[in-house]
Amino acid sequence: MVKIKFLNYGKIIFGDGMEINNKHNVICYLSELGHNNFVYPTEHTAILSDECKYEKLNYLSGTDKKLVAIKVKNQCLHPVTINYQSIKLMNDEYSIVWIEK
Repeated sequence: MVKIKFLNYGKIIFGDGMEINNKHNVICYLSELGHNNFVYPTEHTAILSDECKYEKLNYLSGTDKKLVAIKVKNQCLHPVTINYQSIKLMNDEYSIVWIEK
């Protein structure tokens, strides 16, 4: 498990490019497959490490939260709880997670 000395709940602002480099740790929501194999955010959270690069995806969150889907390397994710979704993070190279706009 990773110890976090500070946690900034600031929002990431997207520019013209698709690649994002955040300077603070950010809370994100893990994904699950839903209707027609679409990817949806869950209530399960993880922490995105600072100084990791993310790729913005043009997915709809399907919730009332204002979330944006990003593709990130699993080594940048640190699950808050252990469940089937967080264990799957260990098996794949990349994951789709959701962050606030």
